[in-house]
Amino acid sequence: MKLKLSIAIISVLFVFAACNNSREQSDENKETTKHVSEHDNHSSSEHNEDSEKIIVMKLNGDEKWEANQATGIGMTKIRDILSAINTDGMTIEKYRELGEELSEQTDYIINKCDMSGPAHDNLHIILTEILTKISKLKEVDNPDDGKTYVNDLSKDIKTYFEYFKSV
Repeated sequence: MKLKLSIAIISVLFVFAACNNSREQSDENKETTKHVSEHDNHSSSEHNEDSEKIIVMKLNGDEKWEANQATGIGMTKIRDILSAINTDGMTIEKYRELGEELSEQTDYIINKCDMSGPAHDNLHIILTEILTKISKLKEVDNPDDGKTYVNDLSKDIKTYFEYFKSV
């Protein structure tokens, strides 16, 4: 499973490279930040403090960032899909199907990407978190982890809407 996850993460990096060239973060960003943390494994018995990364998102001064229409549509669909999910009694197969359904939306967002500059850079911060968790959800091997990934994805989508204008 770790090999598949590594391959998925490498694939995500290649997709981002194809999306747009990265640009330097603007110093004009207001120092309002959000720390987004990613755990390499959500199992409490395997949690390692060294596996946590802190990533900082910034607002555009006092304003939310403007995303392109495709990103707004895709993120809204992801939010709607996650809002409709009841994880009680969900099977491993259902979690994996959910991961595939969410991947369709992130593929749409990435394929339609025409953003640039600091807004694009901030989108990549949260989108990387979302893509990583979706990859894990598609390969989940127990319902408890599946539920954790769904909860984490819901938080990530909430973060997106805190930092980006909805369409």
